[in-house]
Amino acid sequence: MKTISLICSDIDGTLLNDDKKINNYDREMLNRAYNEKHIPLVLASGRFKGGLTPLAKELGIPCGYSCFNGAYIELDNIVIKDTRIELEDLKKVIPIIKGNNSYPIIFGLDNCFLEDTGYWYQDLKSVFHFDSQIAPFEDLITEWEESGYRPFKMLAKDKDPQNLIKTQQLLQEANLENIDTFLSNPHILEIVPKGINKGSTIRILAEYMNIKTDNIMSFGDYNNDLELLAESGYGIAMDNAVDEVKAVAYAVTDTNNNSGIGKAISKYIFDDK
Repeated sequence: MKTISLICSDIDGTLLNDDKKINNYDREMLNRAYNEKHIPLVLASGRFKGGLTPLAKELGIPCGYSCFNGAYIELDNIVIKDTRIELEDLKKVIPIIKGNNSYPIIFGLDNCFLEDTGYWYQDLKSVFHFDSQIAPFEDLITEWEESGYRPFKMLAKDKDPQNLIKTQQLLQEANLENIDTFLSNPHILEIVPKGINKGSTIRILAEYMNIKTDNIMSFGDYNNDLELLAESGYGIAMDNAVDEVKAVAYAVTDTNNNSGIGKAISKYIFDDK
Protein backbone atom coordinates (compact mmCIF):
# COMPACT_ATOMS: atom_id res chain seq x y z
CA MET A 1 0.00 0.00 0.00
CA LYS A 2 1.32 3.43 -0.97
CA THR A 3 2.01 6.04 1.71
CA ILE A 4 -0.79 8.58 2.03
CA SER A 5 0.67 12.08 2.39
CA LEU A 6 -2.42 14.29 1.94
CA ILE A 7 -6.18 14.04 2.43
CA CYS A 8 -8.56 16.14 0.32
CA SER A 9 -12.25 16.10 1.16
CA ASP A 10 -15.35 17.47 -0.46
CA ILE A 11 -17.79 19.04 2.00
CA ASP A 12 -21.51 18.71 1.28
CA GLY A 13 -22.62 15.09 1.08
CA THR A 14 -19.12 13.98 2.13
CA LEU A 15 -17.56 15.59 5.21
CA LEU A 16 -20.96 16.89 6.30
CA ASN A 17 -23.85 14.55 7.04
CA ASP A 18 -27.38 15.31 5.91
CA ASP A 19 -27.87 17.52 8.97
CA LYS A 20 -24.89 19.63 7.78
CA LYS A 21 -22.78 18.42 10.73
CA ILE A 22 -19.38 16.72 10.98
CA ASN A 23 -19.71 13.23 12.43
CA ASN A 24 -17.70 12.72 15.61
CA TYR A 25 -15.88 9.66 14.24
CA ASP A 26 -14.88 11.51 11.07
CA ARG A 27 -13.48 14.35 13.18
CA GLU A 28 -11.63 11.89 15.41
CA MET A 29 -9.97 10.05 12.52
CA LEU A 30 -9.00 13.21 10.66
CA ASN A 31 -7.38 14.40 13.89
CA ARG A 32 -5.56 11.07 14.28
CA ALA A 33 -4.29 11.27 10.69
CA TYR A 34 -2.92 14.75 11.31
CA ASN A 35 -1.55 14.30 14.82
CA GLU A 36 -0.21 10.74 14.55
CA LYS A 37 0.72 10.47 10.85
CA HIS A 38 1.28 14.18 10.08
CA ILE A 39 -1.13 14.00 7.12
CA PRO A 40 -2.59 17.44 6.34
CA LEU A 41 -6.18 18.00 5.29
CA VAL A 42 -7.37 20.19 2.44
CA LEU A 43 -11.05 21.09 2.30
CA ALA A 44 -11.85 20.84 -1.43
CA SER A 45 -15.19 22.40 -2.24
CA GLY A 46 -17.20 24.56 -4.56
CA ARG A 47 -17.74 26.76 -1.49
CA PHE A 48 -16.04 30.07 -0.90
CA LYS A 49 -13.38 30.34 1.83
CA GLY A 50 -15.82 32.03 4.21
CA GLY A 51 -17.93 28.87 4.02
CA LEU A 52 -14.99 26.61 4.91
CA THR A 53 -13.14 28.37 7.72
CA PRO A 54 -15.84 27.57 10.35
CA LEU A 55 -15.51 23.87 9.47
CA ALA A 56 -11.72 24.02 9.84
CA LYS A 57 -12.19 25.58 13.26
CA GLU A 58 -14.65 22.86 14.23
CA LEU A 59 -12.23 20.13 13.13
CA GLY A 60 -9.54 21.59 15.37
CA ILE A 61 -6.60 20.95 13.04
CA PRO A 62 -4.86 23.20 10.49
CA CYS A 63 -6.59 22.91 7.11
CA GLY A 64 -5.73 23.95 3.60
CA TYR A 65 -8.43 25.24 1.27
CA SER A 66 -9.39 24.53 -2.30
CA CYS A 67 -12.32 26.85 -2.95
CA PHE A 68 -14.57 27.34 -5.98
CA ASN A 69 -13.70 23.81 -7.24
CA GLY A 70 -10.01 24.70 -7.45
CA ALA A 71 -9.96 28.33 -8.57
CA TYR A 72 -8.42 29.34 -5.22
CA ILE A 73 -5.97 27.07 -3.41
CA GLU A 74 -4.30 27.87 -0.10
CA LEU A 75 -2.00 25.72 2.04
CA ASP A 76 -0.05 26.74 5.14
CA ASN A 77 -1.45 30.28 4.70
CA ILE A 78 0.23 30.53 1.28
CA VAL A 79 -1.96 31.18 -1.76
CA ILE A 80 -0.96 28.69 -4.44
CA LYS A 81 -3.64 29.49 -7.03
CA ASP A 82 -5.94 32.45 -7.60
CA THR A 83 -7.99 32.35 -10.82
CA ARG A 84 -10.96 34.68 -11.25
CA ILE A 85 -13.86 35.06 -13.62
CA GLU A 86 -13.83 37.98 -16.04
CA LEU A 87 -16.52 40.63 -15.81
CA GLU A 88 -17.20 40.47 -19.54
CA ASP A 89 -18.07 36.81 -19.11
CA LEU A 90 -20.41 37.61 -16.23
CA LYS A 91 -22.21 40.11 -18.45
CA LYS A 92 -22.90 37.30 -20.93
CA VAL A 93 -23.83 34.66 -18.36
CA ILE A 94 -26.24 36.60 -16.14
CA PRO A 95 -28.92 37.29 -18.82
CA ILE A 96 -28.93 33.61 -19.85
CA ILE A 97 -29.47 32.44 -16.26
CA LYS A 98 -32.19 34.99 -15.60
CA GLY A 99 -33.80 34.38 -18.98
CA ASN A 100 -34.43 30.76 -18.02
CA ASN A 101 -35.73 31.74 -14.57
CA SER A 102 -32.79 30.27 -12.67
CA TYR A 103 -31.20 32.40 -9.96
CA PRO A 104 -27.64 33.84 -10.25
CA ILE A 105 -25.29 34.33 -7.27
CA ILE A 106 -21.77 35.78 -7.48
CA PHE A 107 -18.98 34.78 -5.08
CA GLY A 108 -15.91 36.54 -3.76
CA LEU A 109 -13.38 34.89 -1.45
CA ASP A 110 -15.26 35.55 1.78
CA ASN A 111 -18.60 36.89 0.62
CA CYS A 112 -21.40 36.42 -1.87
CA PHE A 113 -23.64 38.77 -3.81
CA LEU A 114 -27.35 38.49 -4.58
CA GLU A 115 -29.88 40.92 -5.98
CA ASP A 116 -32.62 40.41 -3.37
CA THR A 117 -33.39 38.88 0.03
CA GLY A 118 -35.75 36.20 -1.23
CA TYR A 119 -35.65 32.41 -1.06
CA TRP A 120 -32.03 31.86 -2.12
CA TYR A 121 -30.75 34.58 0.19
CA GLN A 122 -32.43 32.84 3.11
CA ASP A 123 -31.13 29.48 1.91
CA LEU A 124 -27.52 30.73 1.95
CA LYS A 125 -28.00 32.33 5.34
CA SER A 126 -29.26 29.04 6.77
CA VAL A 127 -26.07 27.30 5.60
CA PHE A 128 -23.40 29.94 6.26
CA HIS A 129 -25.07 31.95 9.06
CA PHE A 130 -24.20 35.38 7.75
CA ASP A 131 -25.78 38.01 5.54
CA SER A 132 -24.92 38.10 1.85
CA GLN A 133 -24.44 41.45 0.13
CA ILE A 134 -27.44 42.75 -1.80
CA ALA A 135 -27.01 44.94 -4.88
CA PRO A 136 -28.12 45.04 -8.53
CA PHE A 137 -25.53 43.10 -10.52
CA GLU A 138 -25.34 45.84 -13.15
CA ASP A 139 -24.23 48.31 -10.47
CA LEU A 140 -21.79 45.81 -8.95
CA ILE A 141 -20.11 45.10 -12.25
CA THR A 142 -19.77 48.83 -12.99
CA GLU A 143 -18.17 49.31 -9.56
CA TRP A 144 -15.81 46.37 -10.12
CA GLU A 145 -14.81 47.65 -13.55
CA GLU A 146 -13.72 50.90 -11.93
CA SER A 147 -11.89 49.24 -9.03
CA GLY A 148 -10.32 46.36 -10.96
CA TYR A 149 -11.90 43.71 -8.72
CA ARG A 150 -12.79 40.27 -10.10
CA PRO A 151 -14.98 37.67 -8.34
CA PHE A 152 -14.20 33.96 -8.41
CA LYS A 153 -17.34 32.30 -9.72
CA MET A 154 -21.08 32.41 -10.26
CA LEU A 155 -23.78 29.92 -9.37
CA ALA A 156 -27.12 29.35 -10.99
CA LYS A 157 -29.60 27.91 -8.49
CA ASP A 158 -32.99 26.42 -9.25
CA LYS A 159 -35.64 24.54 -7.30
CA ASP A 160 -36.37 22.57 -10.50
CA PRO A 161 -33.40 20.30 -11.43
CA GLN A 162 -34.68 19.85 -14.99
CA ASN A 163 -34.88 23.59 -15.54
CA LEU A 164 -31.33 23.93 -14.22
CA ILE A 165 -30.15 21.36 -16.76
CA LYS A 166 -31.80 23.52 -19.42
CA THR A 167 -29.92 26.57 -18.05
CA GLN A 168 -26.67 24.64 -18.40
CA GLN A 169 -27.56 23.66 -21.97
CA LEU A 170 -28.29 27.29 -22.86
CA LEU A 171 -24.92 28.38 -21.45
CA GLN A 172 -23.14 25.64 -23.39
CA GLU A 173 -24.96 26.60 -26.59
CA ALA A 174 -23.78 30.20 -26.11
CA ASN A 175 -20.20 28.97 -26.77
CA LEU A 176 -18.62 31.03 -24.02
CA GLU A 177 -14.93 30.31 -24.59
CA ASN A 178 -13.74 31.30 -21.12
CA ILE A 179 -16.41 29.48 -19.08
CA ASP A 180 -16.96 25.92 -17.83
CA THR A 181 -20.18 24.69 -16.22
CA PHE A 182 -20.99 21.63 -14.11
CA LEU A 183 -23.54 20.57 -11.52
CA SER A 184 -22.43 20.29 -7.89
CA ASN A 185 -25.87 19.06 -6.79
CA PRO A 186 -29.26 18.83 -8.53
CA HIS A 187 -30.08 22.43 -7.60
CA ILE A 188 -26.69 24.13 -8.14
CA LEU A 189 -24.92 24.84 -11.41
CA GLU A 190 -21.31 26.02 -11.10
CA ILE A 191 -20.05 28.62 -13.59
CA VAL A 192 -16.26 28.91 -13.37
CA PRO A 193 -13.27 30.03 -15.47
CA LYS A 194 -12.26 27.59 -18.20
CA GLY A 195 -10.19 24.64 -17.00
CA ILE A 196 -11.15 24.89 -13.34
CA ASN A 197 -12.00 21.60 -11.65
CA LYS A 198 -11.06 19.73 -8.51
CA GLY A 199 -8.66 17.50 -10.41
CA SER A 200 -6.38 20.48 -10.92
CA THR A 201 -6.31 20.84 -7.12
CA ILE A 202 -4.75 17.38 -6.81
CA ARG A 203 -2.08 18.06 -9.42
CA ILE A 204 -1.20 21.50 -8.03
CA LEU A 205 -0.98 20.30 -4.43
CA ALA A 206 1.09 17.28 -5.40
CA GLU A 207 3.61 19.52 -7.18
CA TYR A 208 3.63 22.05 -4.35
CA MET A 209 4.20 19.37 -1.67
CA ASN A 210 6.65 17.42 -3.84
CA ILE A 211 4.59 14.24 -3.61
CA LYS A 212 2.90 12.05 -6.20
CA THR A 213 -0.83 12.17 -6.86
CA ASP A 214 -0.75 8.46 -5.99
CA ASN A 215 -0.04 9.52 -2.39
CA ILE A 216 -3.25 11.56 -2.07
CA MET A 217 -6.50 10.31 -0.58
CA SER A 218 -9.64 12.16 -1.63
CA PHE A 219 -13.33 11.88 -0.80
CA GLY A 220 -16.36 12.97 -2.82
CA ASP A 221 -19.93 12.26 -3.78
CA TYR A 222 -21.12 14.33 -6.77
CA ASN A 223 -20.28 15.23 -10.37
CA ASN A 224 -17.89 18.04 -9.47
CA ASP A 225 -15.82 15.46 -7.53
CA LEU A 226 -15.17 13.22 -10.55
CA GLU A 227 -11.76 14.70 -11.37
CA LEU A 228 -10.85 14.94 -7.68
CA LEU A 229 -11.20 11.21 -7.22
CA ALA A 230 -9.86 10.24 -10.64
CA GLU A 231 -6.60 12.17 -10.12
CA SER A 232 -5.98 10.74 -6.62
CA GLY A 233 -4.23 7.47 -5.84
CA TYR A 234 -6.91 6.79 -3.26
CA GLY A 235 -10.06 8.38 -4.63
CA ILE A 236 -12.79 7.27 -2.25
CA ALA A 237 -16.46 7.63 -3.16
CA MET A 238 -19.08 7.91 -0.45
CA ASP A 239 -21.75 5.20 -0.56
CA ASN A 240 -24.27 8.01 -1.16
CA ALA A 241 -22.29 9.17 -4.21
CA VAL A 242 -23.77 9.20 -7.69
CA ASP A 243 -22.87 6.21 -9.87
CA GLU A 244 -20.54 8.26 -12.09
CA VAL A 245 -18.35 9.09 -9.09
CA LYS A 246 -18.33 5.52 -7.83
CA ALA A 247 -17.24 4.39 -11.29
CA VAL A 248 -13.95 6.34 -11.15
CA ALA A 249 -13.23 5.66 -7.47
CA TYR A 250 -10.46 3.50 -6.04
CA ALA A 251 -12.99 2.28 -3.47
CA VAL A 252 -16.41 3.06 -2.03
CA THR A 253 -16.76 3.75 1.69
CA ASP A 254 -19.84 4.16 3.89
CA THR A 255 -22.25 7.10 3.56
CA ASN A 256 -21.76 10.65 4.80
CA ASN A 257 -24.26 9.87 7.56
CA ASN A 258 -22.33 6.79 8.72
CA SER A 259 -18.80 8.23 8.99
CA GLY A 260 -17.55 7.00 5.63
CA ILE A 261 -14.49 9.25 5.84
CA GLY A 262 -13.48 7.99 9.27
CA LYS A 263 -13.93 4.37 8.25
CA ALA A 264 -11.77 4.80 5.13
CA ILE A 265 -9.01 6.53 7.11
CA SER A 266 -9.13 3.69 9.64
CA LYS A 267 -8.82 1.10 6.87
CA TYR A 268 -6.29 2.66 4.51
CA ILE A 269 -4.14 4.83 6.80
CA PHE A 270 -4.18 2.94 10.11
CA ASP A 271 -4.80 -0.55 8.70
CA ASP A 272 -7.38 -1.19 11.39
CA LYS A 273 -9.20 -4.49 11.13
